[in-house]
Amino acid sequence: MLTRHPDDEVFAHGASIVMLSQQGSRVVLRATSGGEAVENDVTSSAEARRRRSARLGAAWTRLGVHVSPM
Repeated sequence: MLTRHPDDEVFAHGASIVMLSQQGSRVVLRATSGGEAVENDVTSSAEARRRRSARLGAAWTRLGVHVSPM
């Protein structure tokens, strides 16, 4: 599944992703954006990317998704 922004997969397709994962399907997600722009309290873009990547990976893992590097 390809999503434009991080979190879109959770809000739009989260229940379907969990169901497919629990049924044994291998779900792979890719986001075309890392979502760094919403990290206002960081001092560098590298820190913003690190934070967003960690959050995105954790969300995808909870959904039962194969995490594909950004």
